[in-house]
Amino acid sequence: MKKSKYCLFLFIILFIGKNVFAECTYEEQAKLNSEAATIKAIYEEQKGNLDLSNYICADGQEDCNTEYSYFKVAVLNLSENFYVKISEGKKTITTLTYSNVVDGIASFDVEDITETHTYKFDVYTSDKTNCKSKLNRSFYLTTPRLNEYANYSICDELPDYYLCQQYVTFTDMGFSDFVDKIESYKKEEEEKEKERNKSFFEKIGDFVKEHKTIFITGGVVIIVGVAGVIIIKQKRRKDII
Repeated sequence: MKKSKYCLFLFIILFIGKNVFAECTYEEQAKLNSEAATIKAIYEEQKGNLDLSNYICADGQEDCNTEYSYFKVAVLNLSENFYVKISEGKKTITTLTYSNVVDGIASFDVEDITETHTYKFDVYTSDKTNCKSKLNRSFYLTTPRLNEYANYSICDELPDYYLCQQYVTFTDMGFSDFVDKIESYKKEEEEKEKERNKSFFEKIGDFVKEHKTIFITGGVVIIVGVAGVIIIKQKRRKDII
């Protein structure tokens, strides 16, 4: 009887102790928060080759370029204390855990680079912690789209202009509007170049022309003022004589 009571007592102690030990404390949560803050995502362009068994070359060519580009999105600093759910809009893309980490990163590929993609990363604590399955933080990453106009000849002189970048995040505006904006930008740059090449006296002349009303008004005021002073002086001389 005493042995049964002792076993029951020991079981209760161990059960209570286990639950007390498993409690998610403020200190542990603070440490997890600090660790989760280091988790981030980046993207990088990658090159791949199409599977020739599923790809037909154009115009019956036997040998053609099968290389294509895609983005690899990498989640950094993911430890066994967390897992990350990635979604786009209402669609869940994937869930990355510590088991997915290779060479320090867990990643997934973005094959469609003709459109921009905005991904949401929800960081949860794992069952390796006493605070398991709690949403710790969320952050976002947007991957750009391939700009089909970047290789057009109109962009040859403007490789650094944002409309001519290979990857962009702005919405496709259509070729006509694209050309109009490029031409407008070129004219603005030509005017700026002309302005930079003007001599000092040309700039002075332009400034006077631009503010001629002020100069004319100011000149009239000065002339009237000088004339007034002269008249007053002459009057005083006459009064003295």
